[in-house]
Amino acid sequence: DKANLGFRFPCDGPGRGGTCQVSAWDHVFLGFFWMYNAISVVIFHFSWKMQSDVWGTISDQGVVTHITGGNFAQSSITING
Repeated sequence: DKANLGFRFPCDGPGRGGTCQVSAWDHVFLGFFWMYNAISVVIFHFSWKMQSDVWGTISDQGVVTHITGGNFAQSSITING
């Protein structure tokens, strides 16, 4: 009978393992939430990496000038700093 309840039924009750408040929509929401978070981290890491290592100019003396005015690579090794 569980298969016929659909997405709108959030609680199976304590008789079936106590799965109250964990509905199928919760799983859909959490899936999108973590997908959004993962994509955000990838985009941030790409922009951080480009600003710290790629976007810039090198003078005749070999000095690198970054477009952001600072060198992120001097103060952090990873995305978390």
